[in-house]
Amino acid sequence: MSDRNSIGQGKSGFLIVGLGEVLWDCFPTGDLLGGAPLNFAAHAQQLGEQHGIRAAMVSRVGKDELGNRALEQIGRMGLDTSAIQRDEKRGTGRVHVTLDKGEPTYEILRDVAWDYLQWDESLEAVQQKADVICFGTLGQRSEQSRNVIQRFVRDSRAKIRLLDINLRAPFIDSKLTLDSLRFANCLKLNEEELYWLASLLGVAMRETPEELAQALRFELVLDYLLLTRGERGCVLITAEEVVEAEVPRYAMEPNADAVGAGDAAAAAFAVGLLRGLDKKALVALANRAGSFVASRSGAVPSMPHELLQ
Repeated sequence: MSDRNSIGQGKSGFLIVGLGEVLWDCFPTGDLLGGAPLNFAAHAQQLGEQHGIRAAMVSRVGKDELGNRALEQIGRMGLDTSAIQRDEKRGTGRVHVTLDKGEPTYEILRDVAWDYLQWDESLEAVQQKADVICFGTLGQRSEQSRNVIQRFVRDSRAKIRLLDINLRAPFIDSKLTLDSLRFANCLKLNEEELYWLASLLGVAMRETPEELAQALRFELVLDYLLLTRGERGCVLITAEEVVEAEVPRYAMEPNADAVGAGDAAAAAFAVGLLRGLDKKALVALANRAGSFVASRSGAVPSMPHELLQ
């Protein structure tokens, strides 16, 4: 493994960690590497590198061709790959995507490598250096990985422990979500997830999503709640204030999609916190990152120069 992708090589700043699933979205036209925590980590690496911020991915892939391709591609992104394990028995995660009149349906394959994450020295080494951890609910669908992921977050000294709720049928688990919230001090969710979680917790509906998000943050005693609202951008809610910012518009690329836009916004939020940006500038950066990714095809396009500065 090259020095470029190893923890501690030239590290002078902070470390952001994506924790959970690495998978391939298998379309009729080809395979695309993904997984919400990987998208988050890849965006964080791009946005943070010039500011002394590095990113690592913690996951498990198979000892198969898809696993080889995943490691190669993740390495090219500049991510630390030292805590991506190889599984000799199970294949790399895949999602079969089928299109019916342009509408996609997804089959997330079970019993794959990321369901069998193991605790080992490589995970502990990354855990001890982590300043930010982003973890989700989908990556915890198996008891094995759930135990490891929750241990990783629970025993970490990371200042930011960001939970990204993933409502992916049939892996929607209310108890798991509530358990995960006990380890988080930050929450990122979209409006669908906001209403689902408020209903689960018995938080009364409000007139606007922003007011409901305020009530939810108060109920959960979170440091930060980042609500993504599609074309309307993000809103950041703290104990003191509700922060919005302008949402820029980028020229749309042919075949543009919004995949990864929320992950980009969350990564910009994390990078902005580590850089010490004021909250207005932080939300503006998140909006620029999310809007740019939504204007491009694919979950992790190369960011423009103005975003990296």
